[in-house]
Amino acid sequence: MLVGLGYPKMSSHVLLLGLGDRLESDSIRCPTIVSAGRLGLLSIFFEFVKEGRRIYLVGDGSNRYQFIYAGDLATDTITYMATDGSTQQVTVSITGTDDNSVITGTATGAVTEGNVGDAPVTATGSISISDIDADDSPTFNDVAGTVGDNGYGSFQLTGGTWTYTLDQSAVQYLDAGESVTDTITYTATDGATQVVTVTVNGSEDLPTLDNAISNQSATEDTAFSFTFAAVTFGDLDASDNLSFTTTLSDGVTPLPGWLSFVDNGDGTGTFNGTPTNGDVGTVSIRLVASDGVGSVNDTFDIVVGNTNDAPVFGGTETGAVTEDVDPDVDTLLETSGTLTIVDPDAGESSFQAGTVSGTYGSLTIDTAGNWAYSADNTQAAIQQLDVSETLTDTLTVTFREVPVAESDEDKPGVILDYDAEGHLVSVEVLDASLRVEEPRSVSVAGAET
Repeated sequence: MLVGLGYPKMSSHVLLLGLGDRLESDSIRCPTIVSAGRLGLLSIFFEFVKEGRRIYLVGDGSNRYQFIYAGDLATDTITYMATDGSTQQVTVSITGTDDNSVITGTATGAVTEGNVGDAPVTATGSISISDIDADDSPTFNDVAGTVGDNGYGSFQLTGGTWTYTLDQSAVQYLDAGESVTDTITYTATDGATQVVTVTVNGSEDLPTLDNAISNQSATEDTAFSFTFAAVTFGDLDASDNLSFTTTLSDGVTPLPGWLSFVDNGDGTGTFNGTPTNGDVGTVSIRLVASDGVGSVNDTFDIVVGNTNDAPVFGGTETGAVTEDVDPDVDTLLETSGTLTIVDPDAGESSFQAGTVSGTYGSLTIDTAGNWAYSADNTQAAIQQLDVSETLTDTLTVTFREVPVAESDEDKPGVILDYDAEGHLVSVEVLDASLRVEEPRSVSVAGAET
């Protein structure tokens, strides 16, 4: 009986018999199996050597002997018949070794970034472990929720099923087309390990308005500059760079000519310009932030305050009447003229229409500045004037009906009245005089305004 000096469980399943076991070339030419062993079929091959033939027994490659546990011994016997009818038994002793366990199942998954506050986003799969050794029965124990190796979410293992839950707050920086992975390693009861890997795919996050811009103030004829802060707008996608455009609040009309805008390229932008009198008022600005895919906007006002501009007066600044000179025989001494006013300040280039009463007569003026003065020729104050004597009448022409806050004598005989905002509202003519130029004649001269 030949006893194999084998090395069980080699990938080639080859057992080498000792060189002392030689067979004559005529005794075994085409070996035939008479009876197979319990654990597998063996085939005999020959190799000529100097003193005979070396005999190899090659197993059939089956795993029927893999159940043998490490340290256990099993034997198997196979009977071969040569072409001459002689038979030979081959007994093989098989010593078991520890087989590696086998892990199967799904160890990868994928999730996609959403928004913080969304319903939980998960990936799931199952893993199992087995061992062909009869005495081994490894398992994966349950593992409570555990943060992944890269901190993008947590893994939980229950009954061999793993579940990954994404932490949205940890991946908001990802943009569309970007991805990261999170992993965990599970260890079975026999020490075998399995790495579970989940891919987190990014998505596009739109820009956000984080701090609304407050209304701004500008002053006529004064340089204006305003830069909004980098924290005004934001974008969770770390690779996105915001760009800015501006229009008026309707989203179509360009900025007024006096106002320009520059995108500074660092998340801020600057408005510059010097408004003039015609720009006094409120400008509503629409500012748009874009990441190239989506956008967000904010609207704010720039209030341009007025600076009081000095008016320019002109027109007929003098008039005269003479005592007892009454062409239309209505007992009234009359003269007229037209005052003009040019004021860059809007709404301040007209007069307050009405009739102004003086000491000796009255003056009527319309909004265009056309005025007419008349005095009753029969009144004693005029009739008692002698040659070269004069009377002075004080008249106030109003530009706007507002309280007078300050008065200033602009030139001799002319007092300008201003409101609380510094706007001119009226003119007082102090030296309109009745003067006697010749006997029994009186004139009224209006002062320059």
